[in-house]
Amino acid sequence: MRGKSGNLVVSNLIFIILNMVFLVILIAFLFLKTGNGADIEEAYSKQIAMTLDAARPVMEIEINMKEAFDKLEDGWKKEDVVRIEGNLVTVSLREDGGYSYSFFNDVHVGKPYVKGDNYVFVITEKSVGEEKNEEP
Repeated sequence: MRGKSGNLVVSNLIFIILNMVFLVILIAFLFLKTGNGADIEEAYSKQIAMTLDAARPVMEIEINMKEAFDKLEDGWKKEDVVRIEGNLVTVSLREDGGYSYSFFNDVHVGKPYVKGDNYVFVITEKSVGEEKNEEP
């Protein structure tokens, strides 16, 4: 009987230690994920793509991106945060990453530019045979 109660204590102790290790790893992952700006990149790329989906030709759209600009890495310029290639919006706050999201609207989006803490997107009609969103 003595051996069985000893095994029970050891197995419960191992179970508690493993649960604590798992909890520490989970909390560390959450802190790392929210602290690096990846969630901001994802949110802004989706917001911009959804806005461009609802856009019509001859529109000018301004999106406040102060929160994203506050998270920029050193040496990364505001003008480099948003790229639009074809129907893909990419928001990048650092050189080694970024988040892309596509939109489905068939309009031409000129090269976005920065105006204060806002990004400005100029929407025009897509010309015949145009395949990429490039500045005319």
